[in-house]
Amino acid sequence: RAARRGSPVALFELGRGYLLGQAPLPFHPDTGVRYLKLSAAAGFRAASHLLVESLALDALVSHGLINELVRCASEGLGDAQIKLGIWLATDTRTRAEGLDWLRRAERAGNADARVALAHVLFEDTTASAGTECVRLLQAAAASGNTSAWVPLARAALANEDDDGFWHALRRACQAVRPDDRELATLIVEALLRSDGLRRRALQLPAEHLRCALTLRSDQRDAFASFLLGRMLAGFDEPLRLQCRMPVARKLGRAVTLLQSAADHGVGEALLVLADIYRLRPNLPYASRHARYYLERAVQANVPAARARLGALRLVQARCSEDLADAIELLQPQARQGDMRALSLLCTLT
Repeated sequence: RAARRGSPVALFELGRGYLLGQAPLPFHPDTGVRYLKLSAAAGFRAASHLLVESLALDALVSHGLINELVRCASEGLGDAQIKLGIWLATDTRTRAEGLDWLRRAERAGNADARVALAHVLFEDTTASAGTECVRLLQAAAASGNTSAWVPLARAALANEDDDGFWHALRRACQAVRPDDRELATLIVEALLRSDGLRRRALQLPAEHLRCALTLRSDQRDAFASFLLGRMLAGFDEPLRLQCRMPVARKLGRAVTLLQSAADHGVGEALLVLADIYRLRPNLPYASRHARYYLERAVQANVPAARARLGALRLVQARCSEDLADAIELLQPQARQGDMRALSLLCTLT
């Protein structure tokens, strides 16, 4: 009744109830925004503040609330300054003004402003912007803002700081959900970057590894498909121990992923496929499949493929011709110092 008479306080209470779904009112954001806009138009500043704090930036734009956003930012509301700064910084013509709003919020001690400002600065290629970006993210992380760890890892990766990247990535895994896409990309980058980082990354929580590789393999990342297939096949410890998928289904998924990786140029996937069948002789046509994948690996010039194919042909040899083929494959590898090939040849003498 008071709202019908235009009471700003009553309109605010109704709007807040609908916007937040407070009993006895149902959750209906559009109705809540309509009442809160009426309250704000009547000069009730709490309504403006609630709108600016509760709605995402795109919702503020779509509801025509940019003027309220500017007014709240001018009043010193931190959330408003951050959202206004981000909105202005997306346009090159108003980028400087946007950075000014973000720096104003950051100077007031707002940890979220540090992360938002760092995100904007990360797009700059200047050394000073990169330095300030890292400083802001480190300060935000030190103050307990867990959302800083993912962009801090991204900044360290861009600066080729492997130790800083690993530290931030490990902390990000403690703070961020395993299915976060940006985190998934960073985990795969760690697996790709170097042998040292790959060994470290394999120590990350198994669920983060599985989600990261699954997300990237779904995006047709051949190397992610290779790693996930290798793990599901039981050749890497983290996922082998914790994946609850039935064994047959897990192996089928591994073969599909590895075949996709091999078709997209990851030659090592052929060796893993060969090992799947070589180490599981009870699988249908196991020896035939193992030989097929090793022959493909030899054709693709995958290191160690010739020695493995020679060893397999030696085991499967049924006539002198098969034996000669095996020796032909093993001899060049032995001359290059392959001890396994050398020892196999020694057994023939």
